[in-house]
Amino acid sequence: MAEGVLSGTPIATPRGWVPVEELSPGDLVLTFDDGPVPLFELWSQPLPGLPAAIALRAHWPLDVPVAALGNRSALRLLPEQHVLIECDAAEEAHGEPFALVPAAALEGYRGIGLARPEPGLSVWRLGFPRDQVVYAGRGALIAAPAPDLATAHDPEGGADRTPYPTLPLSEARALVACLMAEDLGTALRPLPQDDAGAGQAARFSGAKRP
Repeated sequence: MAEGVLSGTPIATPRGWVPVEELSPGDLVLTFDDGPVPLFELWSQPLPGLPAAIALRAHWPLDVPVAALGNRSALRLLPEQHVLIECDAAEEAHGEPFALVPAAALEGYRGIGLARPEPGLSVWRLGFPRDQVVYAGRGALIAAPAPDLATAHDPEGGADRTPYPTLPLSEARALVACLMAEDLGTALRPLPQDDAGAGQAARFSGAKRP
């Protein structure tokens, strides 16, 4: 299963954050563009067996530390799960500040790294009549593309795809490199003069006279 979330992942709903496996078709899910939308379908399948998964590191999920993607709880994503990010470079390239990138492209960004698969977990996929972006992990934005079956029940929905560019892995990695450069530039930026002076005053405020 290329996209989906792992068991235990909290998904935003009007009634709060709900583990994905506790959702049911018809439940309202909060979306980035359309607000609360009824869930059309929900289905799952087990992760590959542990020995097979260990042999294929390219298919390992990725651990996303708290706040790395705006998430307020730790999050684990499949490598092909698309994540919505905001970046100046995306706007320059596509005329849109948001872009969908596969989670694999985020490896190394803000501590995001590969995680050995755990046995017993399932992958859950949320289906809507139209492409949606939903909130997961208490703040991150992930794609929930419309499956063929859902689109078949909504003929108009077939043409209503996500408005955000979906980038291939190579282009996504270039975009994430820009994000890393932005973070580095922010970290190296000097403090404003007033802040620097306040910090210096604070350091010496406790000094004793000789």
